[in-house]
Amino acid sequence: MNRPTFVLKLQSIRGDSIKALRFVLKNLLRRHGFKCISAREETSADDELLVGNCNCNRATHGDDMRKTEAYPPKYFRASDHDDNWTLTVEIEMARMEKLDSDGGQTEKLVVYFRKQRSGLVVGSVVFDQLVAATGQDDSDDWKGCTVELYRTTTQFGPKIVPCIRVRKVDAVKKSAPKKVAVGEEMPF
Repeated sequence: MNRPTFVLKLQSIRGDSIKALRFVLKNLLRRHGFKCISAREETSADDELLVGNCNCNRATHGDDMRKTEAYPPKYFRASDHDDNWTLTVEIEMARMEKLDSDGGQTEKLVVYFRKQRSGLVVGSVVFDQLVAATGQDDSDDWKGCTVELYRTTTQFGPKIVPCIRVRKVDAVKKSAPKKVAVGEEMPF
């Protein structure tokens, strides 16, 4: 059977681009049935360097996917992410939910984001950060606001522990796309 082949050009905008590309390729195979045939890194318009055949199949790379990628948890956890992890998200809704705790159940605010399965449990520090990032002090008004989640550490009793915090999205990331003149080639 003759299957269609697609050519896709991607440009890294942050972080460890090779690691991110591997993650994307594994997800394309496992979730959507797209197998990578080859990948090249462009160093200039005419000079291409082969970075490796990404013949990703379940037999050789089946153990590389994290459990949290295959089965996302109900809530974001700092321990599920690398030290330099960030994620730009659009708030879909915020609602009160009953959560299990040591002393039974407690009700906490949970924020959910577009295209994310996990929600973020909001304590007082994160609430204040969401107010600062959105400019809205009522959680009902956060819907549609874009914020950045990031992993950092905090003092918890005598220990320093990882946590997820919220900040305003950088102006650089929100800049408008470059306009292309009629007849000019699209930049992707």
